[in-house]
Amino acid sequence: MAKLTGDEARCAMLLQDKGQKVRTIARQLGVAESTLRCRLKQVRAEAIEGRSRQASVCVRSR
Repeated sequence: MAKLTGDEARCAMLLQDKGQKVRTIARQLGVAESTLRCRLKQVRAEAIEGRSRQASVCVRSR
């Protein structure tokens, strides 16, 4: 299984907020569902000032 970066965890949080299931997100990222759940808890516990960059990390440049 792959490691989950902070940016990926923040993107996963946004996807979960939009209604995607943790199981689906974990499968797409190639990580265990339990790993993603743990990281989502950590990300949600982070300071609010990081929220401004959450959307920008999920945008892929083409």
